[in-house]
Amino acid sequence: MTATERLRTDPRHSRFQESALVGLEIRGGRSAVFLQDELAFECRLATLSESHLEILILTAQGHQNKQIAWLRGSSEWTIKAQQQEILRRLGLRTRTQAAVQFAVYCERSREKA
Repeated sequence: MTATERLRTDPRHSRFQESALVGLEIRGGRSAVFLQDELAFECRLATLSESHLEILILTAQGHQNKQIAWLRGSSEWTIKAQQQEILRRLGLRTRTQAAVQFAVYCERSREKA
């Protein structure tokens, strides 16, 4: 079973699967530039918890940390700490990188479907 299949069938992620694909769009057809190794990103994405995945989705949709904290009913510091963990698990440095790579991943998943 591939990482994508595990991600799609994992009940922890199914709640956010649809919302991840809504509202994220890559324009200009340049998605191939951003993901060097899509399989590695899928495997890393599969390591995220449901909470981390929800934060990543909200970040990719353009929400600020303060907005995410309000939506989730937690503090801004908690969101920042969770985003650092997300970045560590994905092997990235900035939330912008995470948002772009996740948006590209969602766009490619939509194209494959």
